[in-house]
Amino acid sequence: MYFGGRRVAHRVVSGNSIYYYGEDFLGTSRQIFTSASALCYDADFYPFGGERAYTTTCTPTYKFEGKERDSETSNDDFGARYYSSSFARWTSPDWSAIPEPVPYANLTNPQTLNLYAMVSDNAETFADLDGHCPACAEEATEAVEPVVEPILAAAEENSPMLQKVADALSADFASVDNAVTNASNTGGKWIVAGLAAGLSALKGDKAPAAKPDNAKGEEKTAEPEAQAASGGKGTIYKVPGSATRSGKPYIGRHNKPNPAKTRRSKDGRDRTKAKVVDTYDANDVQEGKVKEQKHIDDNGGVLNLDNQRNEIKKKQDAPR
Repeated sequence: MYFGGRRVAHRVVSGNSIYYYGEDFLGTSRQIFTSASALCYDADFYPFGGERAYTTTCTPTYKFEGKERDSETSNDDFGARYYSSSFARWTSPDWSAIPEPVPYANLTNPQTLNLYAMVSDNAETFADLDGHCPACAEEATEAVEPVVEPILAAAEENSPMLQKVADALSADFASVDNAVTNASNTGGKWIVAGLAAGLSALKGDKAPAAKPDNAKGEEKTAEPEAQAASGGKGTIYKVPGSATRSGKPYIGRHNKPNPAKTRRSKDGRDRTKAKVVDTYDANDVQEGKVKEQKHIDDNGGVLNLDNQRNEIKKKQDAPR
């Protein structure tokens, strides 16, 4: 029996017994009670699914993230494939219905290239609901997008890459520092920091400091290219269901005016079909997230969209 998408009770037909489940936010079975309100199972779980049981007078079938655990192998059935909590690895590599070189991978995050790794080896941040965890690759990509985008734009212009990359990243080191601070711990911050440090070494200098423009010591105004590199108008866009794998619309955010020129992604969403539905200050990441979440909610929430997660975590209802 389910309520609000969560398992609350389980009937064992053979013994005509009913058990009531107490689950955590991941759906992991933490406590189970009999129909007589007696506690028959009590356990904690490690981030990668290892079980630490305290009371086991009844043995649940559904354990880590609410998935069925095989009694012979102790592997969990996530639908797309089986997971071994003993090794913190999937028993088979990830796969995609549409052939791809590395399914659900993000080349800016090396952890996603391991097709056997559970949630990019970051189980304290992500949860895998179906055996694919596309949100892991999506989160890592979005973490470094503000810095990677100028590089891609420079490549499209067929300009000398080193100079263009140097201009894009060093034009406003404050933006780079901000990107490093806001990047998630999925690996994005290391890439951003590495790009900035590497370019400084190649140019043989340090991060540029503000220089006086005249005798009064006024700071020099940034050139238009520098202003563009540090951000301008960002967009909230909607990709129609006809341009996604799931057939559901997708709400996204891009730190440039034209979402059709967003990153080249293998997530199955054709952003050339995207329609701009709102704008925000590209320098204000929080404003972008708030507006994106609003449009996600206005379109029925993540259950009715191709989005894998909310941009702003929903607050849990207060205890009654």
